Amino acid sequence: MAANETGLVAGHLMIGASDDETTSGRFVIVDEYLPRLGVDQCAFISAAGALAELCFCDLTNPARLGPDIAAFRTVLTRIDPRLTNAGLIGLWQDRYETRFAALADALDMNFEICHRLCERGEFLLDGVHVIPSHVLVPAVPRERHALDAEIVQTAPLSVRQKVRQDFDRLRYLA
Repeated sequence: MAANETGLVAGHLMIGASDDETTSGRFVIVDEYLPRLGVDQCAFISAAGALAELCFCDLTNPARLGPDIAAFRTVLTRIDPRLTNAGLIGLWQDRYETRFAALADALDMNFEICHRLCERGEFLLDGVHVIPSHVLVPAVPRERHALDAEIVQTAPLSVRQKVRQDFDRLRYLA
């Protein structure tokens, strides 16, 4: 939802299927959309995982947010590197909570959609749910041609399998 706050950004929501404390997720953006993202939007996307946990669980686990924290620190280099992860999450809450709350209705709908998809294992590939963005409710309406393009970019099994393989590689780098 954070990626799609102002316009369509296609990708895959990756959610680890294990129940372990370090299970994490991330939104992997289709490469074509990356040049369209501004610094502020990238920072907001990085913070969104923690904000979603705060919104739905009233807590967050910094151990699961390693890739988001690294991405945020890369995008906003002026953030004091001595700031702890907990302090950074507090900063995210202060900076983005109102903006995130404006997406609440769509977030609730997508939370339910993702919950059902994960329960059914509909997009489960080798222990990771690889959910294409076209099955989610966007923050801004899609035009038909944009939805058709998004389906082509995110739905095929071969595309989801590649994103799944890349997810493992990125996890080991983070």
